[in-house]
Amino acid sequence: MIIIRKLMFVFTIVVVILADGTSPASAASKTEKYKGPLMKMCRIYQIGEDEFMVRLSGRTLPVPKCRTEDNTLYITLNDSKVYHPETINASVKSAMEAIPILYDFNAVNVSDDDSFRVEMEIKSNTPLKVHSVSNAVEGISIRVKSDVIQELALGNTYVPPPKQVPSPETKLPFAVSSRITLELRDAELRDIIRGIMAYIGRNVIIDPSFPGGGGENSSVLITMTLNDVRVDEILNNLMRTYDLACYVSGVNTLTFGSREGLYKLSGENTVKYFKIHFAEPAQVSTMLKTLTAIEDNAITVDDRIKALYVKTNPAKMQEVEELIDVLDAPQKQVMIRASIFEFNDTDSVAVENALNVMYDDIQLTLNGGITVNYRNDRSIRGTRTVWTQRVVTATLNALETKAKGKVLANPSVIALDGKKAEINLTQDYPYISSRGKDDRTVTWSTEEVGPKLSFTPRIGRDGYVTLTLDVSTGDVVDVMTSSTGEQMPVTTTRSVKTDVRVKDGMPFVVGGLFREDTVKSVSRIPILGNIPLLGELFTSRTNSKNKTQVVMIITPYILDSK
Repeated sequence: MIIIRKLMFVFTIVVVILADGTSPASAASKTEKYKGPLMKMCRIYQIGEDEFMVRLSGRTLPVPKCRTEDNTLYITLNDSKVYHPETINASVKSAMEAIPILYDFNAVNVSDDDSFRVEMEIKSNTPLKVHSVSNAVEGISIRVKSDVIQELALGNTYVPPPKQVPSPETKLPFAVSSRITLELRDAELRDIIRGIMAYIGRNVIIDPSFPGGGGENSSVLITMTLNDVRVDEILNNLMRTYDLACYVSGVNTLTFGSREGLYKLSGENTVKYFKIHFAEPAQVSTMLKTLTAIEDNAITVDDRIKALYVKTNPAKMQEVEELIDVLDAPQKQVMIRASIFEFNDTDSVAVENALNVMYDDIQLTLNGGITVNYRNDRSIRGTRTVWTQRVVTATLNALETKAKGKVLANPSVIALDGKKAEINLTQDYPYISSRGKDDRTVTWSTEEVGPKLSFTPRIGRDGYVTLTLDVSTGDVVDVMTSSTGEQMPVTTTRSVKTDVRVKDGMPFVVGGLFREDTVKSVSRIPILGNIPLLGELFTSRTNSKNKTQVVMIITPYILDSK
């Protein structure tokens, strides 16, 4: 009886365990009890540069429903289940690392009330198209083709990215996982392209824009050793190194050449309008033709609205846009302030002392007994400039007040960097230069006198300005009577032409413009001095010379136009 009771206890435990659905044994038992279609395995194989095959195997699988949407393939198995989906997903994703055009896979069981189904998603880097679905003993095969060539629309030019991309699928309009070993010495570039394309079963055309002209006399030689390297990596590296592009001429035919040459072949030209705000349109057009080697007839200048019309391919258009941003940038400006002062030679010492302030080392004692050298201390150089100008201005104004000199002009003008500017403070003196025989027909001429200042600033580094100066001044010094009795002015002109490089805000002096006048004076004793012949006895004549100098104090200021 004891033995029978022990056996009954063991039997009860076994029954309880079998009735419990949480144990692995019970789960396996439940799976085995499912008698419907069951997907047990999924494999994906690449069968070409742009094709792959999905193979499903299991028990009594139905014909799947397939559809594509953009870059995703959706596969549905109705009234079916997938066995351990997490294991299948991990296995397929691991295998997809060797397939460049694919990057994600997911299979799940979906249950809706009493119905159930298997849904799978396969994601690609390119649009997909289902080629065929077949059912065989080994399972269901779904053949899928990358639709990248159709998307490119035969005749579009593909230019590889300028920088290397980690994933190889974006470098060419197709991906090739095949590997090749090459040992080349002084091989022609075009022959290498031909050989690789023949190896992968593609036709190739060498465009005349290919480096070396694409003809038999091409001289682009390459030496390289490659061991077990992907074919698409070799092609993409060659394209980047030699600035090549490929043109999809047909389903299995590609043309290789330069990007400009292939864009011309494809006819992909666009027209774009550029408004020029700061520069001269004609100058911008000339610079673009020089820097981009664009055709002369590709750019049209519209001076009426200061604009350019450019017709070229997309790659060249991007280059044009980047250059216009640089060429049409707002320029800095330079303001010139000038003081033109004329003084007597007898007062030259006072003037020189005032002007030397701008050039001599000046030391001032500030509060606290600190001695500062203006020339060497950069921290107060701006203060020195203001102080210097005040000293010079005060000295010149004092001389003018004492009638020892006069300020001829204080002009100022603003000019763009590199552009010429002029200041003319002149006065016209008209006179009759000739008469006709009837004394009714006269010819008038004009003498122009007065200060003139023209300069061309060029802003350099560290706030320095290089000025090309042309300074002149003139006066009417006498009046001459011609043989016909006409009075004509006698003028004098003093000018200086120079190039000077100065710091922003620092004044400099242009001097040494001397003029010497001879003043004739006559004094007579009233009445007696007017007697003919005898009047000379009561008349005295004296000649005196008056020497003057003109100095010009010029100060440039850089104005930021931003």
